[in-house]
Amino acid sequence: MIAIRGNRGEPGVPEDPSQGLVWRAIEEAVHQRLALDRLRRGFETHLGGAESISDIA
Repeated sequence: MIAIRGNRGEPGVPEDPSQGLVWRAIEEAVHQRLALDRLRRGFETHLGGAESISDIA
């Protein structure tokens, strides 16, 4: 489990919470992490080891 902590919040109450700044930032962070994990697995599969991509993350 990844916990995201911070001291910034929404500048106001969004009409649609799923479109608020905080939720969108969380979604983007998760998306970037998943993309990195997929890239890492691809390199591991293709090159045979995680040490080959240690400079990526």
